[in-house]
Amino acid sequence: QALAQAAFDRRARRFLRADGMVVGNAALRVGTTVALSQMGRGYDNDFYVVRTCHHYDTDQGYRTEFSAECAWQGQG
Repeated sequence: QALAQAAFDRRARRFLRADGMVVGNAALRVGTTVALSQMGRGYDNDFYVVRTCHHYDTDQGYRTEFSAECAWQGQG
């Protein structure tokens, strides 16, 4: 039962996906959540971070690229 529930939860979490890039933030890593806002009616919500990549270059400085997922639409 626990394995089936875990598999269901993983699939459900993929209902909404978001990719973004922000000013560098070392605390943003896989397993954390991010609150996304101003995404449009029904999409503002907490998303579970599933991928991060931290970049640094002399042109744009430190930035963090991420992918996140959410199992339900927000109350828009």
